[in-house]
Amino acid sequence: MYYNKNKNKKGGYVMKKVDPIRDVEKIKKMKDILMKQDYRDYLLFSLGINTGFRISDILQLKVKDVKDKTHIEITEEKTGKTKRQFINGIKEDIDKYITGMADHEYLFQ
Repeated sequence: MYYNKNKNKKGGYVMKKVDPIRDVEKIKKMKDILMKQDYRDYLLFSLGINTGFRISDILQLKVKDVKDKTHIEITEEKTGKTKRQFINGIKEDIDKYITGMADHEYLFQ
């Protein structure tokens, strides 16, 4: 989602609908760019693409939620529903990122 420059009656910004990226080549290109710029951002993007979790839920993850796991289980902040997602496709990236981090630390700070 992004905000346009128009304000609603309460003075807040109007949210516009943004479609997900479905083009595999665009996703690959984005991952390549992020990998060169910042590994944290690369992993954040990869987790979102691979799990379909909302950013608000990804930001709540701690190292203990992903360490030595094949799945991530979250309770969605927005809906309260429990979701479980397979992460083996990015497990190596996660393991590389969390090296030296304590279990209680947030994955993304």
